[in-house]
Amino acid sequence: MRFTFIGWRRLTLLSVTFLLLACRAQLEADFKYTPTHPLVGEAVAFVNTSEHAKSFSWNFGDGTIVDEENPTHAFNNPGSYSVSLTAGNGNRTDTKVVVIVVN
Repeated sequence: MRFTFIGWRRLTLLSVTFLLLACRAQLEADFKYTPTHPLVGEAVAFVNTSEHAKSFSWNFGDGTIVDEENPTHAFNNPGSYSVSLTAGNGNRTDTKVVVIVVN
């Protein structure tokens, strides 16, 4: 491998460009949960698989909102619940919504 010095100005520009590209990593909210067909009162484990996120807000669609990274939650009544995860990293956010049917 051979390195050639290209000058301080060019080296600084390349460094700044690399840092800007690294900071613009794509934020994506995502999660999995088990069991996939929960029963009333059964604990559902939510696993956060978001990328490039530092903060998390879960809304379970039943009035419960938490900011844990990987929460568990039990639904007290049967029905369909829109569960959302909003992930953030500074001034950007992304949200994923999944409808969970509880029997």
